[in-house]
Amino acid sequence: MKKTASFGLSALLLAGCVSVLPEPVVPDALYRFQADKAALNNTPISVPVGVTIYEPEGSALLLGRSVVFENANGELKVIGNAQWSDPASRLFQSLLINRLSDRNNGAEGQFVTDRSGARTPVELKWRVRDFVIHEGEARCSVRVTLLGARNRVIVSQFDLSETVVFKGKNNIAGVQALNQCAGQVVDQVVTTLPSKLDQAALEAVSRRR
Repeated sequence: MKKTASFGLSALLLAGCVSVLPEPVVPDALYRFQADKAALNNTPISVPVGVTIYEPEGSALLLGRSVVFENANGELKVIGNAQWSDPASRLFQSLLINRLSDRNNGAEGQFVTDRSGARTPVELKWRVRDFVIHEGEARCSVRVTLLGARNRVIVSQFDLSETVVFKGKNNIAGVQALNQCAGQVVDQVVTTLPSKLDQAALEAVSRRR
């Protein structure tokens, strides 16, 4: 009898715990990175070697599905009624590969993800250092590192950043500005990459230890 009573009490307590859990927040809108082609540089580039593009590293909060607002005191808050359609890290990776593929006119340059299993002479690894909506502006900054796949020599490392000013609500105009900001930073990476893979850099990639 005591065992039955104990089991019933446990079940009742468990049911009570489940009942007080908050309902999951369903965002009003999902967003994906859609670079504004009219605002981006579409001049052809030439990347002479294949490059493996990794998902960027960084804060799990900034690179997840959440859209993040930072106030004047540096406090980070999640905008509850807007989310990215996929983790931001994956959206960054996909956008960079698409932009490189669209603009590259070199026969040798091919761009693959780190999950493809393909081997390329150069690896692009990057860290998103800032990706937030601030008060009236969107901010995005990254640090890019190019590595020789064979010898792990750092070919180049550079920082890029963009700021897009907006007017309107954070969950609408702010998200659109952050989306535009991401596209502009990615396009900066695309534009900068060929100059970092000059002849001297390629010779460094080809040398063994």
